[in-house]
Amino acid sequence: MEDSKSNCSYKISSQEKWSKVFPEARDLIWHDPYMTAFKCTKSTKLIEFHFRFHHQTLATNVSLVKMGYKDGISCTFCHEEAENFTHLFWFCSKIELFWKLLIACLRDRNFSSMDYLPNNLVVLGLMPDTSKNKAAINFILLVVRFYIWLCRSKGNIPTIEHFKSFLKQYKNEIEPFSL
Repeated sequence: MEDSKSNCSYKISSQEKWSKVFPEARDLIWHDPYMTAFKCTKSTKLIEFHFRFHHQTLATNVSLVKMGYKDGISCTFCHEEAENFTHLFWFCSKIELFWKLLIACLRDRNFSSMDYLPNNLVVLGLMPDTSKNKAAINFILLVVRFYIWLCRSKGNIPTIEHFKSFLKQYKNEIEPFSL
């Protein structure tokens, strides 16, 4: 009997999309990222978002222009590049800064060591974190991706201060991690 965690011989379109931008994603065991949300939260809102995020079905400005709902493709945050999926969550200059500040905040709260530097696959949830606080970090990264999406939907640039207050609504899920 074949192991259910092994890579399938075929790739679904979302896996191909991720692999085009991040070639290192070609070798992932895709079962792991798909299950991360189920392992770190009971929130159906976050689980649904996680599914849509991984399948890249969230509408960005590029896709909204193609559908005729928007006139411009520029990024909601930086206004410098076309807002496609990976730009919105990783390559945007405003988001790059946000990720750096978040990692620094996790270090300040002793969630990660000073030399901890998650790679793009961990931050984007394509590969689960495996550090000593992996449950907390995987949960926080999921909430951060959701927060970025909500900021984009409202046209607000994400900030660490606002994220901290946003995170409080998940207090019951965070308490086991003692943030």
